[in-house]
Amino acid sequence: MNEIIVNGRIKGQLGVYKNDNDEITHIRFSLARSRQRGEEWISEYYTVVCFPPLTDAICKHLVQNDRITVFGRLGQNVFNDNEGNVVRHTNIIARDILVSITELDKFLGEAGEESPADEEEEA
Repeated sequence: MNEIIVNGRIKGQLGVYKNDNDEITHIRFSLARSRQRGEEWISEYYTVVCFPPLTDAICKHLVQNDRITVFGRLGQNVFNDNEGNVVRHTNIIARDILVSITELDKFLGEAGEESPADEEEEA
């Protein structure tokens, strides 16, 4: 089965694509993660593509630098560049996205509730 799970941070702005009726057809963004191999840190970047119904929640809640986990499958676009060379671009086609618990304060704040961290800071 073609299944991939990747955690990382959203890098750059969300690319929101709409049809002629101003409906969102898909969203594209870069996901970055860092991992350590020995003493060296390696940064990896992935292109994530999301389709409805994920697009509504992404537009409402996710922004650049949010830490997320993407569940999906690998997809590939194949095309010819201006010089006639075949180009293969691999994407992660998202099936679901989870927000890291460290990002929950942002969502609780939107609902008008105080997080335990906010209460400790006030004390």
